Amino acid sequence: MDKDNKQKNNKETNEQNKKEVAMIEKLIDKNIDVFKRLAKK
Repeated sequence: MDKDNKQKNNKETNEQNKKEVAMIEKLIDKNIDVFKRLAKK
């Protein structure tokens, strides 16, 4: 029972981490675009 709960929690944590990583990657992409635009000026 306890092991099942741990696996379920790990799965949920992994899903949450994936979402957060995706959000961070989007922010990084946005920042790169901004820097490229600034560099052109």
